[in-house]
Amino acid sequence: MVKTRYFYFIDLLRWFAAMGVLIHHYSAHFLKANIDIQDSKIFNLIIDNAIIGSYGVWFFWCISGFVFAYILTNTKLTLYNFSIKRFSRLYPLHFVTLLIVALLEIFSFIKFGNYQIGSNIYDFYHFILNLFFISEWGLQDGYSFNNVIWSVSIEIPVYFFFFFIMFFIKKNHLMYMLILLIFSMLLLHSDFYHYQLKSCFFFFILGSFLYFFCLKFQKYVRFFIIVSILGIISCPAFFMLENIEPFKKFKDFIPTTLILFSSLILFAFFIEDKFYKIGKNISFLGNASYAIYLVHLPLQIILLILSNLGMFEIKIFYSLNVFLLFLLAVNIVGIFSYKYFENPARKFIFNYLNTKK
Repeated sequence: MVKTRYFYFIDLLRWFAAMGVLIHHYSAHFLKANIDIQDSKIFNLIIDNAIIGSYGVWFFWCISGFVFAYILTNTKLTLYNFSIKRFSRLYPLHFVTLLIVALLEIFSFIKFGNYQIGSNIYDFYHFILNLFFISEWGLQDGYSFNNVIWSVSIEIPVYFFFFFIMFFIKKNHLMYMLILLIFSMLLLHSDFYHYQLKSCFFFFILGSFLYFFCLKFQKYVRFFIIVSILGIISCPAFFMLENIEPFKKFKDFIPTTLILFSSLILFAFFIEDKFYKIGKNISFLGNASYAIYLVHLPLQIILLILSNLGMFEIKIFYSLNVFLLFLLAVNIVGIFSYKYFENPARKFIFNYLNTKK
C-alpha cells in the first residue's frame, strides 16, 4: 500500500460525527418531547433515533486517537510544537463562539428574563473555565456557555498524556496499544474518577489501536473492506438486542459502539488508496467539521431568540424541509468559518508563536 500522508476518508468521518451531534441537538433544542410529525415518516425516524447522534462525541475521540497515532509516529514534534499546533487549531474558534454565546444569552436574559439553553450555566466562574479551556476538568458545576466544547476540553489532557506515551514507545506499538486498550476498558467499567475522562481515554486509545492494526494488516484490503461492511450493517441488530428485555442487564457488555466505530474506521482506511481523489475532492467537509461542531449551538440560540421575538413560530422546526435547510445552513457557515477564519487564524497564531520561541 502506498504510504498515505493524509487520510481524507478518516477525516470525513469527523463530519459524520459532527452531523450526528447536530441532529441530536436539533431534536433537543427545537422539538418537544415525543412529538409526532404527522406528514413525514422519515423525519419521525430521524428524530426518534436522534439520541444516537450523541455518540458522535465518542466517535470524535476515536478518530482523534487514530490521527494522533499516525502523526506522532511519522513526524518529529517537540512538546512545544505539539502544544502550539493544538492551541492554534482549537482555540481561536472556541474563543469566538464562547463570546458569541455569552453575548446572545445575556441579551436573551435581559430581553426575555430567561436563557435560551436553560440547562447551561452562565456565570463569571464558568466563563473563566471556558476561557482557559478547562470547562470539563472536574471544576465545573455543569455544562456551560457553548457547551459542546466540553468534549474538546476533556480531550486536551488526553492529547498530552498520549504524547508522552508515544515518546517512550518506540516499537511494538500494536501490542502496547492493545494492553492500554484492555486497561482503559477495565478502568471505564470501574467507579474510579471522572467517567467522561475515562471514556475519552478509552475511545482515544481504541482509535490509536485501530491505526496500528490497520498498519499491520494493510495488505489485506479486500478482506477488511468486506469485514468492515459486515460490521456496519450488523450494528442495527446489536442496537435492537440492547433493548430486548433479557439482554438489557448486559447492555454495557454488548460491544455495539466498538463494532460500529471500528468498522467505520477500517472501511475508511482501506478504501483510501482506491478512492483517494474522491476523498481529496470532499476534504472540505472534514476540514469544516470542527467549525460545524462549534457553530451549530450559537446558530440555534439565534434562531430561538428570533422565534421569541415573534419573527416565526417554533413549530416551523417540526418540518423535514426546515430540518434539512438548517443542516445545510450550518454546513455552509462551518465551511466559510474554516476557510476565512479558522484556518487563517491557525496559520497566523502558529507562525507567530513559532517565531517567538
